[in-house]
Amino acid sequence: LAKAYLAEVLQIDRRTRSEEHPYYIRHLIRLAEVTHDLGEASEADALYRKVVALNQRVLGPEHPESIDTLSAFGTFLLETDRLEEAQNVLTTVLETNRRVRGPTHSYIGNDLENLGRLAYLRGDFTGARRYLEDALEIYRQSLPPTHGFIATSLTTLGRTQLARQHRRSGPDRG
Repeated sequence: LAKAYLAEVLQIDRRTRSEEHPYYIRHLIRLAEVTHDLGEASEADALYRKVVALNQRVLGPEHPESIDTLSAFGTFLLETDRLEEAQNVLTTVLETNRRVRGPTHSYIGNDLENLGRLAYLRGDFTGARRYLEDALEIYRQSLPPTHGFIATSLTTLGRTQLARQHRRSGPDRG
């Protein structure tokens, strides 16, 4: 139902605005997210790619909305196990965010956390730990000490350390 509503909103946007209007682009990213949530990965992929291209053409590649859309696409790739492409996209997002938002912006922490998740999925627990520790440091610099990102980062670091120890000791040797 959500997908049908968003499709209708996009039809209205096309009639009353252009496909380059910010509202149309925002509604299109919502449709990509809903489509992904429904498990329709190939359609979601096409929608994400369209939104990324539109944002970069209309706003430019260093506009915050373009960066955030590219980040959402990178997360989508990560969640659909396209790790090599996710690595390329998420690395671009990190580099661009550092230039545009500065090295200690909380979004840099998010980017590092995503790269940490990617390293974890690849079984690179040492690399994952480095990314996650860097993310935690940025969160501690840029967010209040009770922020949920800090708690999530600590939890993910703990899981990464446990997986690393488990790999070294083997499943039956604590």
